[in-house]
Amino acid sequence: MNREIKFRAWDKEKKEFVYLSQSGDFGLIGDGLQFSIDLCDELFIIDQFTGLKDKNGVEIYEGDIIRTREDYVGDYFYKHEIHQVIFDDGCFCCELANLTDEFYLCEIIGNIHENPDLLK
Repeated sequence: MNREIKFRAWDKEKKEFVYLSQSGDFGLIGDGLQFSIDLCDELFIIDQFTGLKDKNGVEIYEGDIIRTREDYVGDYFYKHEIHQVIFDDGCFCCELANLTDEFYLCEIIGNIHENPDLLK
């Protein structure tokens, strides 16, 4: 299965997201402008699309904050837990597990840029 390569950028000054697509010359195209990687590092925080969607069909990006579902597995009850989606060691993950197709059962409740308090 191929994963669509997409990015979003948190504009540090405007405090809003710009959605980006990959261009052939390794620059990023967003909002009708071509940004260099150096400019992106200074003005934007780049989050990559994981290729997965949450239970509501919303695309999951790095930096999103997700709430896991409550469920019984055998005799153990898993309660709602809140985690930030990160990219680590070659895969998208949260604190407890790799993001897999099973994460379509989670729900995005915010992101680290707009809602850092959700992780407290």
